[in-house]
Amino acid sequence: MKRFSLKMLPFIAVLMLMTIIPAAAEEPATTEIYFQIPMNTYCSPYSPVELSFEIVNASSRTADFTLHLYKEDGTELTNPGSSYDGIKSMIVPGSHTRLNGNAAGLFHYTFGSTMNCGDRVYSGKIAAEGKLRIIGRGWVNSKMGMMDFTVRGDETVSFGRDIVPKP
Repeated sequence: MKRFSLKMLPFIAVLMLMTIIPAAAEEPATTEIYFQIPMNTYCSPYSPVELSFEIVNASSRTADFTLHLYKEDGTELTNPGSSYDGIKSMIVPGSHTRLNGNAAGLFHYTFGSTMNCGDRVYSGKIAAEGKLRIIGRGWVNSKMGMMDFTVRGDETVSFGRDIVPKP
């Protein structure tokens, strides 16, 4: 019996490695959702541009993700947003965010007054390890009107109505 065990030892070790290595090599899939932000509009201290964005966890489980917002030159905006008059901002771009199931995360910023116009963002990405069920909606508001945009999981981003002039 001892001879049988010793002879089988290399075979058993190889079988064990074959089952352990593939499991260790598997990494969780990364979810990346890209979107464009319609920000190419007039911007100055006299013509501020507001960006407001809502991200909703469309799952009953907790969602962990990072919102990345990119400026015209490709650098990332990492400043916390601003809250006022009922508009909330709790997501900090470039930082980890955790949302409970069915909860919403909010981001808002005003370029031209609170933030320099040169820091406007034109694209974004929501990134997470593993699968993620996220939907998002946002708007850009300027003196020229409002444009909204929608993000739905891995689908493409759809823009809302054309710019609606302010009265």
